[in-house]
Amino acid sequence: MILLQLNYDCEKLTKKTGKECSILRSKMASHMNKFEWEAILKEMKDRVPDLLNVLVTTTVPVHRESVNLSKCGIARIYPLCTVYGIMMQQRNRELSLLQRMNTMLMSAGKVDSKTYERFNRMGISLSHQQQLNILEEIGGRYQDDIINKVSQGEKFQITGVVQAGFFKGCWYL
Repeated sequence: MILLQLNYDCEKLTKKTGKECSILRSKMASHMNKFEWEAILKEMKDRVPDLLNVLVTTTVPVHRESVNLSKCGIARIYPLCTVYGIMMQQRNRELSLLQRMNTMLMSAGKVDSKTYERFNRMGISLSHQQQLNILEEIGGRYQDDIINKVSQGEKFQITGVVQAGFFKGCWYL
């Protein structure tokens, strides 16, 4: 019975539009910029509580639960959400927000294309080509902003290189 319910809950998350759509479906650079781990955890809590219970039970031994939650509970959010993101992307390849985030972290670290392919096969990141597509998408967003500002008569000066990075759980460019 629990497996049928879990399958039903996960299937609803794969919907393309509406309230039932998963946060992991987002492909917009602006959503990567406002990314919060807690939003993924909330989705699991609200939408697939049985899966969250299984993951928490697996990772937090009962005899250490109170110690773990008080000392490093926040640190457990990252692996739980990562496992959830990998499993959901295996179910539906469009649920790839987490993989997009990891791909950009790898880009900032200047890893080689073979590393992208290895991590892609494990479900941790996207491919090297998809990384190039994301960078082009992000660059296009700034191009539109610059064109709008110049057309409004504003001046700007390029003073350095903008590179994707990660700070306190949020993306910045």
